[in-house]
Parts: sequence; C-alpha cells; structure tokens
Amino acid sequence: MQERLHDLIKTHLKTDPSEAEISYVSEGLTNDNYLVRCSGGEYIVRVAGPNSRQLGIDRRNELEAIRMVSSIGYFPELIAFDPESGDMITRYVGCKPWPADESKNPELISRAINALKDIHRLPPVTKRFDPVADNYERLETMAAKGYPVDELPFYEGSLRALDMAAGHELYRNAERVFCHNDSFRQNYLFCERTYLLDWEYAGVGDGYFDLACTFMGSDGELLESVLSQYAGVVTRDILRRFYLNKYLARMWCGTWALIQIGALSEENKYPFEEEAKRTFASLERQAERLYGVLGG
Repeated sequence: MQERLHDLIKTHLKTDPSEAEISYVSEGLTNDNYLVRCSGGEYIVRVAGPNSRQLGIDRRNELEAIRMVSSIGYFPELIAFDPESGDMITRYVGCKPWPADESKNPELISRAINALKDIHRLPPVTKRFDPVADNYERLETMAAKGYPVDELPFYEGSLRALDMAAGHELYRNAERVFCHNDSFRQNYLFCERTYLLDWEYAGVGDGYFDLACTFMGSDGELLESVLSQYAGVVTRDILRRFYLNKYLARMWCGTWALIQIGALSEENKYPFEEEAKRTFASLERQAERLYGVLGG
C-alpha cells in the first residue's frame, strides 16, 4: 500500500515522498485516503481498496461520472485517475464532511437538495444501479464464503421486506435518472461551493434513493420540507417512494458492510461486522414502516 502511495506521489505530484507531509484520512471506508502536503499544494490521494469488484464498482464508469459532475462544479479538481487500479488524486478543498450536528441546518439541507436536483438532470451513464440486486448478490457472496448470513439479526424478515419492495410498482416503474447512489451526509463537503464525493456507485437509478441516503434520519415536518423542495409537492406516492428507497438504502448499507469484512488494509480499523449487525437489527423497524406505507 505504501509503495503504491509513494508511486502516485512521485508520478503525479512530481514530489519525493520523503519531502511530503502525508497523513491518513480516516473518513474513507472502501479505500485508503491520504492528505498529502507538498511544494505543489495540498492533495487527497486515494489508494483504491481490493474489494471493488465484489462491491460492484466499475472504475471507468466512476471516471465518466466524475467528469460529468465536474462539468457542473460538484467535484474537486481531478489531478489523476487510474481506471485500472482505481487510484485517484484530487486537489484538497480544505473543508470537512457534513457534520452530524448540522444535519438539520436549513441552508445545508437546501444546498444538498439543489445539488441532487442538478445532478439528476445530467445525461445518463451506461451503468444501471440496482440496489435490490446488490443486496441479494452480496448476501449470496458472503454465504458462499462461509459467513453465517442467516444468523444476522432480522435476516429472514429483511428478505421478506426486500422481496416486497422489489415487486412493488413504485420500484419497478420509477423514473430512472443519473444518480450518485451513495449520497450519505459524509460524502458532502460544504465550502464556498458544494461538493459531492465518492462516485463509485454512480449509475442510472431512482433519484429518491439518493434522497433517502442523504436524508435517512429525516421524518415528520423536516421530511415533508425536504420532499417539497425536491419535488415541488408532497403526495402519498412520493412519501411511499421515499420510504421504499429508505429501506433499500438501509439494507444496502448493511450488505455493503458485510462485503467489507476482512477486505481492507490494516490501517483501516472500521468495525464492519459490528456495523453490519447493527444495520440488520435496525431493519426490523424500517420494515414495519415499509409495510405501513405500502400495505403488506
């Protein structure tokens, strides 16, 4: 890992790694990210993780998506991108991800919604994003590896709810647009501009999946305000579509954590197995809400 990092610094930043200040960035979970300060400026260097294929990441598709969103100003300056390895260098923009204690900040909420609306108007990429298929495939992959997926909290119930969502007309007939598909709060940077990071899962999907990722914890009046800003009106079907995608997104997080178990470098200390179990346990409540709004 260090050898790849040093090669990236030498090749693309034209700097001897021994003369650069390098610090590990803990926010990255799929990849290893480093803040590199050198005579040419400050950069984020991503050394891509080894689990990209099992996570359904297509690096060429990611690069296409980055170029598209860069054209409308929602991505930091791209310095280098290797579509074979997934390694990437961007210019450091000097601000932190959207903090939890600012999750209800009206200005930041509006900025996030406006970003999603702009992004969803972009032309579609080739790749189709299907969270239902991702969830099934990840569980099958881990079962084939010998992991006891059937011992996860609420496992059988989570599959029944997934089956219901997959078969519902709101999922089958949803309008498909260009989406981020991993637009959780930690992927937003609010500087003078709004940036949205981590385009690894970009593809054609339901825009309400993006909305559900960003506003996973929203409910009541806050959720109605979010949906009104995004759609212009709040109808019963819009609410149902949001909660359907909220369930899919929550389960997608759980299966994502499963696939990460034991796959990353020793520097990455994130407790993926515990995260997967917590997420599956939370699906029981999410499923109850899903049945309530869809009827089942």
